[in-house]
Amino acid sequence: MQLMVQPGAVPSLSTEKFINQSVPLPSVDCQREFVQQVRRVVQRNGRIVQRTQESIERLKEYRSALITAAVTGQIDVATWSRSGATDRRLDAIQEEMGA
Repeated sequence: MQLMVQPGAVPSLSTEKFINQSVPLPSVDCQREFVQQVRRVVQRNGRIVQRTQESIERLKEYRSALITAAVTGQIDVATWSRSGATDRRLDAIQEEMGA
């Protein structure tokens, strides 16, 4: 950029030198390959976002089913960690949801 600067009390860029400055660009083949790589990354990230959103929705459904089971007495929250029946009920809820 120093070659384009006009010195003085208030330095400025020389428009003529700035316009005539060449900028190296990658070859068209390199540009195409780069675009393809970016598209692959964008598609992969889109799939990740979609799967994450689907997982969030499934977890919301599971939470709702779990709360319903607890409120209706189908599972005993107090003995949750000590009872095999609770685990079986949670397994049944997951099966009902098609998980």
